[in-house]
Amino acid sequence: MSGFALIFDSDLRSDSHGPVPAHAFGTFKDSVARYKELDPAQEIVGQRYAAAKFDTPSSLHRGITVDEQSGSWLLAAGTVLDDENDPDGDLSLLLTAYLERGKSVFQDLDGPFALVVYDKPADKLMVASGPLGLVSIFIGRRGSHTYVATSALAVARMVQATPSEYGVSLYLTVGSVYGRTTLWQEVERLPAATILEITPGGNRESVYWSPAVEEEITRLSLNETVDYTLALLSRLTKRHLAREGKTWADLTGGFDSRLVTMMMHHVGLSFKASCQGPPDSPDVRISSRIARSLGWEYQHHMLPATWGRDRYTWLFRALGKGDGHVDLFKLSAVLWDQEQRARELNTSIWGLGGELWRGTIWKQEFLNVGRTSAVNYDRLVRYRVMSVTDTAIFRDAGRIEWVREQVTSLLRSVGDRYADRPNTVKLDCIFAYKITGLTGGHLSAVMGAQRALAPLDFKESVTGAISTHFRWRHHSRLVRLLMERVNPALAAFETTDGGPALPMRVTNLHKFTPYWSAIGKQLVRKASQAVLGRSLLPPARDEFAGYPLARWRRETLECLEQDRVLDHAHMHSGPLYDADHLMDFVARARTPDFGHETLLSRILTVEMALRSVGTSF
Repeated sequence: MSGFALIFDSDLRSDSHGPVPAHAFGTFKDSVARYKELDPAQEIVGQRYAAAKFDTPSSLHRGITVDEQSGSWLLAAGTVLDDENDPDGDLSLLLTAYLERGKSVFQDLDGPFALVVYDKPADKLMVASGPLGLVSIFIGRRGSHTYVATSALAVARMVQATPSEYGVSLYLTVGSVYGRTTLWQEVERLPAATILEITPGGNRESVYWSPAVEEEITRLSLNETVDYTLALLSRLTKRHLAREGKTWADLTGGFDSRLVTMMMHHVGLSFKASCQGPPDSPDVRISSRIARSLGWEYQHHMLPATWGRDRYTWLFRALGKGDGHVDLFKLSAVLWDQEQRARELNTSIWGLGGELWRGTIWKQEFLNVGRTSAVNYDRLVRYRVMSVTDTAIFRDAGRIEWVREQVTSLLRSVGDRYADRPNTVKLDCIFAYKITGLTGGHLSAVMGAQRALAPLDFKESVTGAISTHFRWRHHSRLVRLLMERVNPALAAFETTDGGPALPMRVTNLHKFTPYWSAIGKQLVRKASQAVLGRSLLPPARDEFAGYPLARWRRETLECLEQDRVLDHAHMHSGPLYDADHLMDFVARARTPDFGHETLLSRILTVEMALRSVGTSF
């Protein structure tokens, strides 16, 4: 993919020769390049602005597109999907359309992108996020200068940002940040489907798209819905992926990557399936069997045995690429995998977004699914959002409950936009809102090595999913029927959910015993954790349990000792934690039975982000 750095001066004096001092622009663009590991490809400087575009071998929209007649220009990171654009990624027609029709052109766009248009006749910048905000755009202001970039850390450094108590606490307890929130008080993320107009007279925002229910889809029968879904996904897959040529395709043991890969095969696209993990993991075992049986080209990537020490270097790379908003332990492994892929192919197709077609975010409503417009927000947050398992390390235990209240209120405000809709629609739209942080964080992070696309997160797929009657999606019923129709051999393979991907029928119910058992155990874990503060059952088997995780964790911590990153006396985030409990927590992290690796990585992520920007609590 690519990225950009942009400065706009809203208070240009008549005797000034440029928007900002050259050294400030140089510092900013170099900071973005360093954090994201990119090289500047093209720069453009005007009376009020200075912009730098960064490209990589995987970039589709290269350089900066300029309209010579008007002096206006356009740049884009990620993948702008528009039927009127040239297949090779040239966005000249889009710039021409904007100059003729204005910002209404954004309504026709799809895909994960970040887009900037400078309208010279109007002397304004238009910064637009993709429909689901999957390519991160960060904004900060200092004096008359507005800084916009695909790097949160670079913007934070330029505006001398201070930590956000809410943003950091949200990340530590939830694992991602939502909407505008970042780790910094003075830096915000541009929300999904939002156009920011930056002018000398001030800034304003507008939204060009939001998920909506199409009633005619809701009224379809089950068989009609299968027909509709097959036609929709076939059309979207072929229309938006055909120009990519051969790509990588994620293939795990779950439903969503299997659905996407099945559709690629169904419409005749060329791909090489890929899965990362230890050889004995369920994902690798199932995906490799599928590929062998169906004759699909397949590659298995496995982290090196020396990962515990290798990861130390990758943590610093993951920090800049993930903006301090993505778990460094997990992201470093993802980045390693994407770099292996980039040696062969430039584009990866991800299976993210399939949860909308399978209703997974509804399960905590139990018997109330689809029966009422009311959402149990407390249960949603406790079962699906908040995941901190060791709260003793926090100095202010009340912060956890404060974050819970803030998150509950935020998600309720999203659901309230669909006040008269069933709770399933509200939860679908909340899910679409939430993925900007986690899914978008991962997709943005790989932009130096790969260009990633998630077809199930295209606008029409999201609209189709939330419009489909909830009864057809419950327990993956629709997806199971679709797989059976398109590729029954693929549907017959087991899934990591338990049982095959076939529809459940009286004649095959015995095959789904593992599925119902897994649901029951997960319910017990979540309910006991919410009520008792501890799970009555051991955690489910980690997908990477075949790796020597305990040894790797110990080796990584040994490497980090030299930096004193987790030494309370030297931590920039130290005031957040109880010193004694934190010391005990880090000591236990070296033991084989430590069960809080995710929280450990979040603490590390926040601390490294604060250090990188040079600020403290």
